[in-house]
Amino acid sequence: MINTDIKYEARLQKVYKEMDRKGLDFLILTSLPSLAYTGNIFQNLAWYVNTCVILSRNGKSSIVIPYSDYNRISSETWIDNIQTWNPPLRNMKEKRFEEVVAEQISNENKSYNTIGVESNLTWIQNENLKVELPNSKFLECDSMIQNIMMIKEPEEIPLMRKVASLCDIGFNAAVENIKPGMTEVQLCGEIEYAMRKAGCDGYWGGGNQAGTGTAVLLDHYPTSKVIKEDHNVKFGIHPSYKLYRGDIAATVTLKKPSTKFKHLADVCTEATEACIDVIRPGIKSKDIDNVFQNIMEENGYGDYAGWHIGHGIGTGHLPPIISQADETIIEPNMVIVINTLAIKKGEPGVVYETMILVTENGYERLGKNPIHLVDLSK
Repeated sequence: MINTDIKYEARLQKVYKEMDRKGLDFLILTSLPSLAYTGNIFQNLAWYVNTCVILSRNGKSSIVIPYSDYNRISSETWIDNIQTWNPPLRNMKEKRFEEVVAEQISNENKSYNTIGVESNLTWIQNENLKVELPNSKFLECDSMIQNIMMIKEPEEIPLMRKVASLCDIGFNAAVENIKPGMTEVQLCGEIEYAMRKAGCDGYWGGGNQAGTGTAVLLDHYPTSKVIKEDHNVKFGIHPSYKLYRGDIAATVTLKKPSTKFKHLADVCTEATEACIDVIRPGIKSKDIDNVFQNIMEENGYGDYAGWHIGHGIGTGHLPPIISQADETIIEPNMVIVINTLAIKKGEPGVVYETMILVTENGYERLGKNPIHLVDLSK
């Protein structure tokens, strides 16, 4: 077990500083990464848009959660001021989410407010908040909170190392157990069982994934499809530990790869290793992508590499998006997932994904999973 105590009140000083700089009186944070980062709150997909952390410019904090989640969340969060909403119940009058949020803000400051909101709020929720707080101005705050979360605090690094190690355990379990005749669901079950035994406390991004066939399927929920002897298998591994997320992917082949397919896989490996090797503080996100794209194009695979090749990670997906259009400057203590694809419709393809910590002088690979085609036919 990793004993890492996050200093939430110190962490939030960075948020308050940015709020002051942008002239925001309040923040209403509703995304899963933000809830975890600011409030140590886990929320399931059914309720997370109806759960929020409210931060005020003067340093006060509160949360609004479903009534049914009070006992659990109150035992997990560090925030003392917990308010609940509920639908009409047998012994309780309805309290709408937006009403409770507005009440918290109005109780503190009834005058004009500038309020930052995240874009995952629904259109109806936004409209209801405008009705409840008619004198307030609402501004999108996604980039502000994400930019804060991009740079990891010292206490976060051991947590990122832990989830990377869980990814390695999941990868090893997949390679040790995969065999013709098992289903995608059974393969993911082996991955999950191994990681659970090692301390994994949840999954994210739809859970672990497996895609089978002669072509590689991306972000594919596991099904009852049977893995066959001539299949390529791509699996994505997404463990969670104390609300921090791991993210890797690998491609394995159960038959001896053709010369053409092996060449594509090897070129993608070369391009992936080259783009990782240039990671260092001061380089731009788009420059990492350019290294990958140039090698793919030089080898005749430019049309196999049409997607961005990575993203930040922490309590969820974060910037930077590693792409030709992204100007983000890479900084120490960012954690980046390099996710390279060599795919073309109707043809076999490969996907490699691994976690990278940006250091003061370069980078460190947090996991040991391979970034090459894993040939299990031998």
